[in-house]
Amino acid sequence: MNFHEIILDCRELEAPEPLNLVLKNTFKCDCFTYLKMLHRIEPTPLLNILESNSYSTRVLKKENDFIIYIWLDNKKELREYIKVL
Repeated sequence: MNFHEIILDCRELEAPEPLNLVLKNTFKCDCFTYLKMLHRIEPTPLLNILESNSYSTRVLKKENDFIIYIWLDNKKELREYIKVL
């Protein structure tokens, strides 16, 4: 299966721009598409909003940045794919 990644680089954005950018792009998530957010902090308020709206997230710490994967919660194939990234 081919999945599509939408990268949102929020490392240089000030609050609330990262939150707004992600929320504006969540409609693009489907069976084959997920968001990959790059950020300098872990965006806990955003993660709470997403999870309360049926999105799943995976947060990874890489050097000085956080990588946050966001996808529709009910997409098992996507979850399995993201788990190995």
